[in-house]
Amino acid sequence: MSVKTLFKINEQIRSPKVFLVLPDGAGAGLINIYDARKKATELGLDLVEVQPGKDSGPPICKIMDYGKLKYDISKKKKTNENADKVMKQVFVSPLIADHDLSIKEKKVLEFLQKRHRVQFGMEISGRLTKMVGDNKEKFLSILDRFRQYGVIGQMSSSSKLLSVTISPL
Repeated sequence: MSVKTLFKINEQIRSPKVFLVLPDGAGAGLINIYDARKKATELGLDLVEVQPGKDSGPPICKIMDYGKLKYDISKKKKTNENADKVMKQVFVSPLIADHDLSIKEKKVLEFLQKRHRVQFGMEISGRLTKMVGDNKEKFLSILDRFRQYGVIGQMSSSSKLLSVTISPL
């Protein structure tokens, strides 16, 4: 839904009376629509309907800069879209200590709470590549800690890396 369809401005407002809110947030009360438009043009701002009238009551209109409102909404929308695209990476070793694992776990939970996707992986090197079953078992046990915080995707594995994508709930 675009910003144009969200708000009525100036001459688009058809109600004969509106409840007017001034730019500083103070309420001016129930006022004639012509007087409200005149006051907005005197201030060099727009009259924006922020809430349509309910149950045959007058709409709530605010005197504000409509261009700034559109800019703020589009900027907020862009930041929300970008937040969904960000993927963070966290990797551990099969020999990770319990305390180090708890720190990595807190980091993953922090990323998920910020609505970031996380690529969680286990890097396997040296003689540990021979213990495929043990590594996979350890990796799956670590993943069980994240099941209540996010959606765990398909696991990909190679001889040197086990990884999975965790999406926020």
